[in-house]
Amino acid sequence: MGQSSNSYADSSKVAAANKQAEAYFYTNPDTAILLCSQALVIAAASGVATEIAKAHNNLAKAYYIKGSFSSRLFIPTHRWLS
Repeated sequence: MGQSSNSYADSSKVAAANKQAEAYFYTNPDTAILLCSQALVIAAASGVATEIAKAHNNLAKAYYIKGSFSSRLFIPTHRWLS
């Protein structure tokens, strides 16, 4: 309701990046991490909380699958906003 059309476009970009990342989770987790990171940047810039949460979740899953359990316990989202 309070989202602009730009937020919807950004949400679509985040969803597409997350979906593409899911295809790489088990075959190439490094690529999945890159795609999830890109999704997080877009989500953080759009400020849509649900998309930020989804991007964080997928990024954590990619790191988990890779076996880097503690690599991303803290992801400073504000770093990408500047």
